Parts: sequence; structure tokens; C-alpha cells
Amino acid sequence: MFSAIWVLSLLLGATLSGQVPSRDLTLIRSRFLLSEGKNEEALSLLKSGKSDPVNQVQWQLTRAKAERGTGQTFESMETLNSILTESPASVSFELALCAVELKDYESAILFLEKHLSCPDHFTELEIKKEEAFSSLDDNPLWKRLWQRDWYTQEENGLAEARYLIKDGHYSEAIGILDGIAQDTRVHAVALFQKGRALLGNKQERQARELFRESINSARQNTRLLDEMAAFFDSVSMPDLAVQVVNQLLLIDPTNPNYLIYRAIQRIEASSESVARNEIGWLSDAGISSNDLLFQAGLRYRKSDPERAADFLTRAIDAGTLDARYYFERGALRCRNNKVGEGLDDLAMSLDINPNQPELYLVRGGFRLEAGDQEGACYDWRKAFEMGNGHAADLLAKHCR
Repeated sequence: MFSAIWVLSLLLGATLSGQVPSRDLTLIRSRFLLSEGKNEEALSLLKSGKSDPVNQVQWQLTRAKAERGTGQTFESMETLNSILTESPASVSFELALCAVELKDYESAILFLEKHLSCPDHFTELEIKKEEAFSSLDDNPLWKRLWQRDWYTQEENGLAEARYLIKDGHYSEAIGILDGIAQDTRVHAVALFQKGRALLGNKQERQARELFRESINSARQNTRLLDEMAAFFDSVSMPDLAVQVVNQLLLIDPTNPNYLIYRAIQRIEASSESVARNEIGWLSDAGISSNDLLFQAGLRYRKSDPERAADFLTRAIDAGTLDARYYFERGALRCRNNKVGEGLDDLAMSLDINPNQPELYLVRGGFRLEAGDQEGACYDWRKAFEMGNGHAADLLAKHCR
């Protein structure tokens, strides 16, 4: 564990200006702002800077996302088209999102077809989970899109194995994964999933062997490596998590999430001298000690709720009134049977920022579980009035 004061002292003493190119810092900062929904700030920063040729694609991709986030959809598409040949899978997917926003559904389907034609396409589940595409559900073009065979036999086998692992059918999953040949593009993913299944069967030694083999085979597959990092975190395998994050930073050194994650790892290992470098990058990119503590809380909220609550409390105790900190700690406390304290936190979050339909939706659920149906219905009505569509179903089911 570490204190906010200790982190702050590192931040004040650790600056890498002169060691880290300013354009890299601009990109780190912009991507961090984008992840927090601060699109206008991110776009302003990118417009005032200049991209490094090495980071040109990531710079333009970040700018396009910020443009779309500020309602400049046509400008976003123009920016995306400038890097389409360099990164066809990522860019065509973003173009599809732009087209949906413009209600140009025919173009959206064409962009999705281009995306699905790329070897590194998203899974069907990943695409269908994208909320923006829900407007296509009743569109005949959307239905026809999914009648085509976009995925190989091996990819379909992986999807089935994932479901089996999720349901605890580990041996059946292993049987499917064993049938995926070593020379296929998805072999590294199959190794990782088989490792998960073996771990589920209490075969940790064999699972670790497969995890290491999968890491070494993943190459540039950041989506797989991302999934690995989160999984190793959740099952308390910090040695493997560190290895994965190091590999991710070699591939994408301006990703603030990876930098934050590795800083947390270094700090928790009490390696102050090494942590100083990681935190220096974040400090020079304008990412504060509280940002770091908050992100640590988010990272551990599922795998270690007690640790997550400690990080969030330290961020709150540092003195910054941030609605997000209270929202996350409140929800965490409610989920862990501290409903009274949790509801107090959620109320504090609303005092700081009353315009939070998602918070009203979540708090309504906690109130209902606590037997306060009247309070739950009040919250869901507030969420509905603020434009949250999910609240309508809850109102119809539980409220008059």
C-alpha cells in the first residue's frame, strides 16, 4: 500500500522533461483526457501540438476520436481517412461509428464490412456490445451483415470455449482449444484460454506454462495482451501481469493506462527508485497523484474490492472534491454490504455534480435491494428525466 503523500512526493521530485519528447507527453496527456471524456481539452491540446512521425497514426486516431466526441463528425472522418491505409481495422471501425452518428447506416455497414475483412477484426460480441450500433438492430442491412461467415472455424471455436470457461465447463473448453492448430493466427489466444481453463481445473503449474507461452506468442496483439493483464491481475499473478504490461508499453509507449498500471505495480512493489521514472512520465504529462490513486481504485474494484476502496479513500482524503471518487467508492461499498456508507458517498457525489443519470440509475438499484422501493423509484425517475433509457424498464417493472 502507499499513501497519497508518498506518491505526491515522488511526483514533485520526478520529472523527465528533457528525457521524454514533449510531443510524446502531449499524446499521453491527450489520450488520458480522452479516456476521461474530456474531448474538448484533448482536441485543443492536439491542435496546439505537432505529431511525431513515429506516433503519427496514434496521434491522428486520438484526434479523430476527440473530434467525434465534440460533435465534429465530418472532421473526424476526414482525419480517419488520412490514416486508413496504415491502420485499416481500427480506422474502419471508427468510421463506422461516425457514420452511425450521422445516421448514414448504409455507409456504416460498408465500413463494418471493411473492418470484418481485416485479419485483426473484433469479435462479433465486441462489435454488438458497442452501444452506438444498437440503432442498427432492426436494419435489414445489419441483419444481412451477420448472415455472412466473417469468422474462421478456429475463431468460432474460441468463442465457444470462452462461453464454456465462463460457465465453468473447463474440460470441454480444453477439448475445443486443443483442436486449434499451432500455425493459425489465433494460436496465442487459444493458449491463453486453455491456460484459463487449466487454472479453473486447479492445474496452476500447467496453466502458468501456457500463459508464458501465450505471452511470447502474442507479438503485437494488444487486445490479447490487454485481456491478459486484466486477468493476471484478477487472479493475483503479478509477475505475469508485469511481463505483459512491459510488452504492451514496448508496442504502445504513449498509452496512459499502461503507464499508470506499471506505476501502480512499481509502487506496490515498494521500488521507489523505479517508480520515480514511471510517475515522472505521468507527472510531466499532467496526470496527478489523485488521478493515479483513482485509476488504481478502478483497476482493483473487481479483483480486490478492499484494496480498491483503500485507493479511492486515499484519493478522497487528499482533498480534491471529485464526484467520480465518491461515486466509485459508494458503489463499491454498496456492493460489499456497506450500504449506509455507500449511499452517503453517492449522495456526496450528487452534491458535487447533480447531473449524473447513471448514478441515479445505480443508486436506485441499491435502494431497492435495501428495501426502499420509494427511494428507488425516485432515482429511476430522475435518471429517466435525464435521458437514461434503461430507467424506463425499471420504472415499468417496479414502480407505479
